[in-house]
Amino acid sequence: MSRFNVNSAEIEDYVEEMAKNPRKDAFYPQTVSRKLNIPLDIVLLELSRLRDDGKIDLKYEIRCLEDLNTIITVDDYNSLLEKELFCEMCGKEINITYNHVYPIFYINNEYKEHVKKNCKIKIDKK
Repeated sequence: MSRFNVNSAEIEDYVEEMAKNPRKDAFYPQTVSRKLNIPLDIVLLELSRLRDDGKIDLKYEIRCLEDLNTIITVDDYNSLLEKELFCEMCGKEINITYNHVYPIFYINNEYKEHVKKNCKIKIDKK
């Protein structure tokens, strides 16, 4: 018999609350970890499960380490490793390494609509 996983439930609730917010489309795993006081490795495992469920999408920000400006957001960063990208903020060519890659999760639009619709149904029933 499976045990109830509190961390999993809290992370799923957090993502659902994010989906309800029309101003929020994306979030960083570090933010979830900090706000819920759950270790980052557990957060990443649970977010991977939610990604597999189609609720969120994983992308990667490529950032300049001089000014932390996001140069580009991509689905796959592997083709950019050891390539050079230009940072318009600092005016430098940046040789991309793993240090420049930051995961960011986007809330899937269909999931966002589903949550919004279910929220409206619950409000209408009250």
